[in-house]
Amino acid sequence: MQVIEHILTLKEEEKLMALGLLWAWWDARNKVNAGEQLKPVNDIVYKARSVADVGDVVPTVKLPGLGGSRQRWKPPP
Repeated sequence: MQVIEHILTLKEEEKLMALGLLWAWWDARNKVNAGEQLKPVNDIVYKARSVADVGDVVPTVKLPGLGGSRQRWKPPP
């Protein structure tokens, strides 16, 4: 809980980098657990940075046909 609370207090760019690193680390660990070879640290860092860079890409154009309301996932009946 303390780690999450600390990450949430960071600046937006640092927040994205921390979350990207946690995701890349988790993904690499899962692949090793599934029998794949461990990736070099540089590959994991590259993946973390590329995940963080995606945060800069925010669509500013509204797509036609979506209306003003956000669609949300609803569980099946």
